[in-house]
Amino acid sequence: MRSTGLFPAVLDASPTFPVLVRSMDDDRKERGDGAERGVDESVILDLNFVPQWARKPPVTVRYEDGARGRGRRDSGRDERRGDRRGGGRRPPREERRRDREGPPRPRRPREEAGPERGGRPPRREDEGRRESAGREFAPQARGRPPAGPRPERIPVFVRFVPDQQRLSAVVRKIRTSRRAYPIAELAGLVLAAPESYAVKFEGRRDAEPVAFYQCKLCGAAARTHEAAVEHVVSAHFGEYVSREEVTDEPPSGAFVCVGRCGLSGTLLGPPNHHSYNERIQEVHATRFGNMPLEEYRSRIEMVREPEVIEQWKEAYRQRTVYRRKTADDGAPPVLSWSEAADAIRRDIAPKQVVRCKSATMPPAVAAALNDPELRAAYDYARRREEQHPRTLLYALRSAFSHLHLYVFKAGNGEFVVSVPPAPLDPEHTVENIREVLTYLQEHPGCKRRALVADLRPDCPLDSPDVAGVLTPLSWLIEKGHVIEFFDGSLAVPRG
Repeated sequence: MRSTGLFPAVLDASPTFPVLVRSMDDDRKERGDGAERGVDESVILDLNFVPQWARKPPVTVRYEDGARGRGRRDSGRDERRGDRRGGGRRPPREERRRDREGPPRPRRPREEAGPERGGRPPRREDEGRRESAGREFAPQARGRPPAGPRPERIPVFVRFVPDQQRLSAVVRKIRTSRRAYPIAELAGLVLAAPESYAVKFEGRRDAEPVAFYQCKLCGAAARTHEAAVEHVVSAHFGEYVSREEVTDEPPSGAFVCVGRCGLSGTLLGPPNHHSYNERIQEVHATRFGNMPLEEYRSRIEMVREPEVIEQWKEAYRQRTVYRRKTADDGAPPVLSWSEAADAIRRDIAPKQVVRCKSATMPPAVAAALNDPELRAAYDYARRREEQHPRTLLYALRSAFSHLHLYVFKAGNGEFVVSVPPAPLDPEHTVENIREVLTYLQEHPGCKRRALVADLRPDCPLDSPDVAGVLTPLSWLIEKGHVIEFFDGSLAVPRG
């Protein structure tokens, strides 16, 4: 059920986001409606609509004596104030201007100054360039960081969906609290916790169908079967193959140089040794699988120092061999890395890769996909979602409607509540209910303390007079005749 325009516009003046919501224990003490039951606190999202940086303890920033910047500007103001009190000389105007504004801006040429400053009028192509730049950086002009350059368009759409277990916990809390929560802030809380949502890749409707090949072990996806098989080899090699260290004789032969990985510093061996190419494939697959092999080969450097060659010879003696993990009692044969990788490609990987139309995976897996285009699409969608959680908003609206919650608009935001708003005419109610409804109609956005303080002044909170106000209020909230928002504000739906 969805309704709009239920509340007067005066709610725009009430506290909105972000606001610190009191804990559920304080809410229950103030309402006096008993303890909350049946909510799994280990998986529930903390419905605390405060920015992430505001939840951390304040950090004291210390500046050196010669530091410059905004922090130095404040300390300099205090020093100058102390100098004036002590009779010191005030800095010259030019020095004060440099402290306040920083280094002077370079002057533009006369032809770029504009007609209002005596320059030439802008050309038509310059105006078009400025208009296109304004459209490109419109989010930054509205005070939001730009989403960054859009990756090469591939027929893939990325959406973010909430985790079912955590969403069920949030729904239970909304139902037990009987309060209205803002959907946009709920989406922001879900996006701030990576374990609370999943990333879904699917083909675009306006393009050719796209098939995904997904790993059943971790959920990683690729657009070709071969790439998915290579992911199983590189990411899950240790799950099917065991490693053993053996000592051999040092290699024989004349070696003038040794290849070294430019990214990790691992010695790969001389190019004229039989293990060189296998070692390159092993290091690439186990440590840099999301990089193309040819690009990784370009990062290899040749070292000719004799001590480095001797170091490789000594390291080659401690070789690593592999064995298949099997349930048989007998010891499986010793394999090299390439032989073990071929065995996984042939016997294991085809059974762990499934073809699907859409692929859902955790955000950590999506951020480390081997496919650079899929990874770039996820990064761009993530930045867009941080600016405005559009796909999460759609998913939450649909989930709330499916779980029999109610979405309505109030002011400039959308809220979700467990009880459908139901307007009630005060003239058709008993006296104690009429008193509460009339007060809330005249004071929209007030809270329980203000309601009790105005209707029952100078009465203790545990007195029967105060209970005569809070009991009808609890009944009105339970029936939807009064909506209590997440911050404790109270409002009456309009008929």
